[in-house]
Amino acid sequence: MKLRERELFNAAVRRWGASFQLDMAIEEASELIFAICKLKRRRDDSLVAMRHDIIEEMADVDIMLQQLKVILGVSDEEYLYIKKSKLRRLRSRLK
Repeated sequence: MKLRERELFNAAVRRWGASFQLDMAIEEASELIFAICKLKRRRDDSLVAMRHDIIEEMADVDIMLQQLKVILGVSDEEYLYIKKSKLRRLRSRLK
């Protein structure tokens, strides 16, 4: 994560507190889930608008995930180590 972004995420956690930001993470994840459910029920003519909505929700969730890293004290290295492990497992399952 870029230093400027980490500073921004740290500032958000300091301003609103960890508990509030955890609630926001839940809310943003829920909104993404809801948008995905709507996509599954979509009509073909609504795909363009729904795609944009999902991308916005994905960005919101990504921002909250970065703040979760701040709250939990997760380094980029630790996160990437675990992510790479998960990717290896996925790769193995796809074989």
